[in-house]
Amino acid sequence: MECKKCGSKYVSNKWFKLCLECNNERVHGSKYGKQVDYKEKDIKSLKSSNKESSKKRVIDKGQKIIVSGGNKKSKSFQNILSDEIFYFKCFQNSDHKCEECSTKLPEEFRTVDGDLIYRARYSHIIPKSIAPELRHEVDNINHLCIECHQKWDFGGKKEMRIYAKNQLMFPNYLKPLKSED
Repeated sequence: MECKKCGSKYVSNKWFKLCLECNNERVHGSKYGKQVDYKEKDIKSLKSSNKESSKKRVIDKGQKIIVSGGNKKSKSFQNILSDEIFYFKCFQNSDHKCEECSTKLPEEFRTVDGDLIYRARYSHIIPKSIAPELRHEVDNINHLCIECHQKWDFGGKKEMRIYAKNQLMFPNYLKPLKSED
């Protein structure tokens, strides 16, 4: 699927068939998204007061996680940690090739700084939003390059080689391919 305005192969809005920049233009009038005037906004300091010291603050900057304050872990923080543990288990079972096109995938799990390398390689066959109970099932993961992951998530999955295998594993979620007689 391509952006119908600029032809980019990375479509973020399937309904209008637009890439991120073209969709931002459609919604906000600028390819950079909504313009914010910071002078009118009341910007609070990141430093917490004594009253807020029991609260947990999680800031996700790409793949680095910064945690401050509090004793209880937030649900999103727990999901990030359990996802990384699960992705490591999937990484160990991988042959480091895209299951669709056999493109070589990185053979390292983390950078020297401890950041997760190439999170996009773990493609959920059945999306987490449709079946949250399958979120951490190894059978629900395809190891895909970014192009194949994009194709699987945003249309064209029925034309992919891995669709038939995935449909056999999850017949209740994926429709069978029609055979032409």
